Amino acid sequence: GGGGNASDAQQRLEAALEDASAAYDVAQQALAQGDFAAYGEAQDDLLAALQRAEAAANELGLDELPAIPDVEGESASAAVP
Repeated sequence: GGGGNASDAQQRLEAALEDASAAYDVAQQALAQGDFAAYGEAQDDLLAALQRAEAAANELGLDELPAIPDVEGESASAAVP
């Protein structure tokens, strides 16, 4: 069938989003423990997962996804003078 590529991209998208969620959780736990080295590594993992998700979404033609919020949350924009 002709849907193999879309199915693969959908699976990659779902896996990347799961990876992003896990990396976010690890980052928050590391931050709570004051482990900034682990936090930095988790942020790198999060960025990589989001980039993979974006690539898979683009393959699926999902160009109209909502913007991914800043991982710092709303406090990042509030901190700008």
